Amino acid sequence: MGPGRAVLQGALLSFLAVAIRDGLKSESLTVDTEGDDCKQEAQDMWKLMQQLGYQGRLDGHHCEWPGVTCENRCVKQLRCETCGGRLPERINLNHLFFVKLTSPNLTGDIKAFQETPHLRLLSLHGTRIHGNLSALANLQLQFLDLSGTAVTGSLKDFVGETVAFSFLVQTLDGLRHLLLSRTKVTGDFNALTVLRKLIAVDLSHTAVAGRITSKWRGKLRHLEILKLQ
Repeated sequence: MGPGRAVLQGALLSFLAVAIRDGLKSESLTVDTEGDDCKQEAQDMWKLMQQLGYQGRLDGHHCEWPGVTCENRCVKQLRCETCGGRLPERINLNHLFFVKLTSPNLTGDIKAFQETPHLRLLSLHGTRIHGNLSALANLQLQFLDLSGTAVTGSLKDFVGETVAFSFLVQTLDGLRHLLLSRTKVTGDFNALTVLRKLIAVDLSHTAVAGRITSKWRGKLRHLEILKLQ
């Protein structure tokens, strides 16, 4: 790992730790007992872990499984480094906040996450996940790491540069970290100027091109890391 990558990784780890801590507080559920919308999650989680190729035992309450964190019996976090199966067509976990799946054997389309409205942090780096980046444009993500995947799509379609995409700009306005290195994403990186809270961007080894223009003036004031090569 080079010094630049080490700095990036350190910054990301610090951000993740704070985001998960603060996110679980700000996104906390108000119900005192297991909500009606979470009662179905036990069955949904069992099906999901089976599809993801989880190799461990799925005994007891799903909130006690390794890599699963719940709040008020609703799944908030899912982490698995050995899940080498396939994403389902749709993930039915409405309160999911953080997902980290990093098995190089994991496949599937990222559109599986389209209907996870509380998802803020998504890390699928190094997997065989594919699909169009724009499938995630309706989410209010703060952290997105798809580096080393087969994801395609245009930056413009993802972040929205025109009035026609203004609703996407509003949705993704909270994005802080965007890591798309070694993907098949294309476009002009000037499309990123609408994401004014960005802290770290990695577009190295992609087909994204462009040069810094006057569009950057007064924007992206929080940007600390920008990798283009």
